[in-house]
Amino acid sequence: MRISKKNIPSTVDAAARQLIDSLSKAELGEFRDAEDYQLHFGIGLTIRNNWNLFESASPLWRDAFDHHGTIDADSISSLIIEKAQEIIRGERGDLSNR
Repeated sequence: MRISKKNIPSTVDAAARQLIDSLSKAELGEFRDAEDYQLHFGIGLTIRNNWNLFESASPLWRDAFDHHGTIDADSISSLIIEKAQEIIRGERGDLSNR
C-alpha cells in the first residue's frame, strides 16, 4: 500500500479510487474480503494520518461532511474504506450520488 502524503484526494470518491490504486494485487484480495475492524488500525490509520482527516479545513474532510454528514477522522476513513470495498466487489459503479 502506498498512500501519499503529497497527493491528497479532495473527495471521498476520489479517495476510495486512490486507495484502490495504492494496493497490490495481493492486498486487493485481502482488502476486498476484510471486515471494517480488521482495517481500522492498518489502512484506516494510514489514511487518517496521511490524508489529514483530522483537519476540518481540508477539502477531503469538507466533502465528507458536506456530502456524507461525516465529521470525525475515524468515520471518514471508514467511509473511504467502505466505498473502496464496494467498488472492488462491484457493488457500486458511480459513487458520486451517494
